[in-house]
Amino acid sequence: MYIASQRVRSAAGLNGINTFYHEHNGVDGGDLDWEHVNLDRLLENPPGKPVSESIEVTPGQNHVLSYLDVICPDATPISDVLAAIKATKSILATKPPHVECTLGLVTIRFEAILGLEKACEIEFEALADRVLHILSGHSTKD
Repeated sequence: MYIASQRVRSAAGLNGINTFYHEHNGVDGGDLDWEHVNLDRLLENPPGKPVSESIEVTPGQNHVLSYLDVICPDATPISDVLAAIKATKSILATKPPHVECTLGLVTIRFEAILGLEKACEIEFEALADRVLHILSGHSTKD
């Protein structure tokens, strides 16, 4: 699965969080090596089948202020995603405003633009809450 949560600002100055949830069409990424995920390679290709989205600012021509990407096999339990989110948050204080963390088969990447680095933990929590909300609405795991 690939879940992207982004705080965006539109050209008109509207701010909000957009979250997109994709699955890898039931094949868990096909030929991906989930133990050594290359996020850049994975995100160059289509992220899979759209499952759900939560939109506060209409997509298109928006400026991304921060993002949180979660990448893992489709069958990953929510508890594993939550553990990876907690692990990422624990190292965020030492590496703002960019963190990449892998725990088990879950890889998380967070980044905030300059100016948000003093509020990185709050921003991370806001995006993580959206990820967990959209995931919990579509999972039968944990």
